[in-house]
Amino acid sequence: MKDRIEIRKDLIVVGAGMSGICTALQAARLGLSVGLIEASGYLGGNAGAEVRVNINGADGTSEFNLYARTGGILDEIVLENLYRNPQGNAFHFEALLEDVIAREPNIELFLNTAADGVETEEKDGSIRILAVKASQWKEEKKYSFRGFLFVDNTGNGSLGAMAGARFMQGREAAKTFEEKLAPEQADDFVLLGTLIYRAVDTGRPVQYIPPDFACNLKETGALSYRQIPKDSFATSRWFYETGGGIDPSEDSRLLQKHRELVYGIWDYVKNSGNYPAENYDLEYVSCTVGKRENRRFYGGYVLNEQDLTERHSFKDCIGFGGWSIDLHAVHGFFDQDLPNRHFYLPGIYQIPYRCCYSANVKNLFIGGRCASFTHVAHGSARVMGTLCTMGQAAGAAAFLCQERKKFPDQISSAELRQLLLREGAWIPGARRDGDLAASARITASSVLEDKNDRNLSMHPLEKDTALLLPVADRLEYLRLYVQAAEKTSLEIRICCSRHREGYDPEQELGRSQVILEPSTQPEWKELNLAFETQERFVWIWLKANQAVQLGWSQKNPTVALTLCREPNREANIWDACTGMPKEFVWNLSPFCLGYQAGQKEELYGPEQTVNGWGRPEGLANCWRSRTAEIPQKLRFEWEEEKRIKKGEIRFSAEFNRRIYSHLDRNDCRILPEIIRDYDVFAETEGERRCIAQVRGNYKRQNKIVFPESPVKALEFVFLQTNGAEYFSVDEVLLEEEI
Repeated sequence: MKDRIEIRKDLIVVGAGMSGICTALQAARLGLSVGLIEASGYLGGNAGAEVRVNINGADGTSEFNLYARTGGILDEIVLENLYRNPQGNAFHFEALLEDVIAREPNIELFLNTAADGVETEEKDGSIRILAVKASQWKEEKKYSFRGFLFVDNTGNGSLGAMAGARFMQGREAAKTFEEKLAPEQADDFVLLGTLIYRAVDTGRPVQYIPPDFACNLKETGALSYRQIPKDSFATSRWFYETGGGIDPSEDSRLLQKHRELVYGIWDYVKNSGNYPAENYDLEYVSCTVGKRENRRFYGGYVLNEQDLTERHSFKDCIGFGGWSIDLHAVHGFFDQDLPNRHFYLPGIYQIPYRCCYSANVKNLFIGGRCASFTHVAHGSARVMGTLCTMGQAAGAAAFLCQERKKFPDQISSAELRQLLLREGAWIPGARRDGDLAASARITASSVLEDKNDRNLSMHPLEKDTALLLPVADRLEYLRLYVQAAEKTSLEIRICCSRHREGYDPEQELGRSQVILEPSTQPEWKELNLAFETQERFVWIWLKANQAVQLGWSQKNPTVALTLCREPNREANIWDACTGMPKEFVWNLSPFCLGYQAGQKEELYGPEQTVNGWGRPEGLANCWRSRTAEIPQKLRFEWEEEKRIKKGEIRFSAEFNRRIYSHLDRNDCRILPEIIRDYDVFAETEGERRCIAQVRGNYKRQNKIVFPESPVKALEFVFLQTNGAEYFSVDEVLLEEEI
């Protein structure tokens, strides 16, 4: 090989998985020079073209994770992919990631570049990385990447381990962190990986002769407690896991164990006669195992089970999770236990900034699944959507470190949180400080009323059902559209969460009973509800009653939601708080109960766009027009002229809609709530001019370029949605030129 090439950057990110990409993008956008190093030839890590895992986050599992889709940079990428690639083609997604990186001039990307050494110095009991050594074997190049700050996003924790960062591996004993879901004794088992395969119908019979190394599933006895689903035999399933007890850093040995399993599964599918697979042939088998766990580094704080189940609040919260605590059988496909248990959480939880940097390597951020979690907490926090919130935070923190010439544990978490909120991240419980937009007099052409009373159809109250309404303090009135077949009573519980960002019925606020007389026609019935709360989504919990019919709508213009309670029929859905199987689960209904509500304040008024919350959380936190009749206007006006440096408008984006990055399950290319066509007008004394005409928009966040001349008023004129029956804006941000 040639002499080592030296690369100097402000930030070196090792590993271009989704979290590492978010780190690099955020840091680069704030002005840092970034070296992004990836050992494979593809971007995206487990979401890349090799492993092809869908990007899951807090919106993936659990009952009460509402309005919880990951925001910030990841949501930008996901919405772009939805527009370009709604069918979820893994290669199109990877090409999009290449585009996203290439647009940032401050990022220099190094693919097929494996980190294989570090240069460090030790001082005052802590370690500092000076350089990362890496090689491109095919190009016969060696590099030395030097910088002030480094990020380990390798998944395996390779960089941190080489640098001497303290780490955990395997399962901690229950007493170590007082975790109920941990084993009694510590051991070396980790969550296993999966090798991805895909088969296609060739249109003609295909013979399959397995290789000698393929395992014989009949001889293993695994088919007594594992099934290869007949409706998805052509693709791998997440529970096709193996390698229990093998050090997850032993890539070659693990890969071979998985290949034995994959080709053994395909042998059984093709040759057992139990599957309609005569014409099918393997099209793709990945060359790398999609790993779930290896090392986990000690950070300034170790996130543990109680932080998730009790939803602890952190002053330095910079991200959130909510995926169930998803713990798998330790021997995978060959284990006689359930393949996994989804321990459902009572809602989303906060992740502190202290989980994002090494406890003993001063200039090392720890990203991806090797961040500072216990094994149990890692069972939830490891999913890519959650890790991306941490990745974006690390990129913003790196900017503050570079600007202040401080190490990661020395910067202000309050300043970091405000920076992240301005950059489009969502942090539960955190409110963005006011800016120039908040100082304006804000008016709108119309405001949505707090009601859902159009196009209702009647259906019996067959199961417990809850209407979730955002309430500032109390309801002046609430009416439901009701019809009773006989004289009966409607039993009601009123509940809410302890947490502003929560949607669970943890706290009971009151009970009520409504006597209904039999009627031949439905009517609006006012409920007698006496309670007080403070900016919470309140449960109006209706007990099942077959004699009662309620009005439902297919479309709902408000942010209210409806949940229905169902018996749990899945053996692997358990309760994280009790450690027992769940008897019932609450499911979000695709329809909404009809209602009419009254509160002292307008829930959807234009001032909501500058209240600093950014999405539904406690309240609606958005301006919403009464209809989609055009034009609809949102106006900002100041007493004196202002010079605006830059601005941004953020549209509502259906944060309860799950968007799939890889699976062909998306039903649209553009979210209907996002405003498609609009104009922006700037006004001075006696002059009004159009400074922006936007057509065909599909992005949530739109930046606005302002003229150098001062502005006395700013008006958005909205002309077309992407299908919604209203116009909706979450935030308007304006920065004044000082």
